[in-house]
Amino acid sequence: MIRRTFTLPEQLDQRLLIASKMAKKNVSDFVREALDNLLANQERERVRHMYQVLDEMEGAGDPHITDASTTIDEVLYGEKGAWRGTLPLNHNG
Repeated sequence: MIRRTFTLPEQLDQRLLIASKMAKKNVSDFVREALDNLLANQERERVRHMYQVLDEMEGAGDPHITDASTTIDEVLYGEKGAWRGTLPLNHNG
């Protein structure tokens, strides 16, 4: 276990004491469980959002392009690239 020290507003501390007593747990156990639940919910939400975005992207690419990782520079910066004319010619800074 790692010990942490933090400050709470007085009203939040009172709410914490009441909630831990109602749950019949000491404050440390109550806070550990509450933080674990909060962080687990946030992590689940991030993963859910990631999959939602991936689902929205389904079908966005051209299925016939199978070499994108090797041709990306030409696609973006080549003679007919998407960035043509928008990048400075001098890349030295």
